[in-house]
Amino acid sequence: MEGILTVAQTDRAVFFEDYERLGVGHCWVTGARRVGADDIRAFAAATRDFNPIHLDPAHARRSGFGDVIAHGYMTVAWAAGLVHDMGLDQVASNAILQSNWRFTGVVEAGASIHVELVVEAMRPSKSNADFGVVTRRFDILTDDGRRVADGTVTIQVFRRAAAQSRGLLTASA
Repeated sequence: MEGILTVAQTDRAVFFEDYERLGVGHCWVTGARRVGADDIRAFAAATRDFNPIHLDPAHARRSGFGDVIAHGYMTVAWAAGLVHDMGLDQVASNAILQSNWRFTGVVEAGASIHVELVVEAMRPSKSNADFGVVTRRFDILTDDGRRVADGTVTIQVFRRAAAQSRGLLTASA
């Protein structure tokens, strides 16, 4: 069935009751991803942000950087992708309710980033018993350990039984 994942495909998904079991302070570390100049150019084209600090190495050097730098929102988007790659949000995460970001450094072309993801808060949804609300802190770091951004993202997370009753999750064969 297209669009429906089996339990086997979502073994790493973290539903609200899993967050309750893991508790505030639980931390995951993602794999790393290298940010190349071609990736930065593609993001510039997709977003229409052609600031030369992202595209022109000479301009970036005159601005005090060693090379072109990734857009702040590219850094955040890639961080979200690294978390998604871990499978935590597969089916379980239903919506982003709020996000807040602080940029503390830059990602130059050629650097790699990874995320340290920490559970900051959780509570049952006040409006729908099928969900919980979870706030997670993203610390985005480069391969040399520099923190380049941090932020919190609050998400609406399914309870496992609710995902199954809605047909989003089926028992594996």
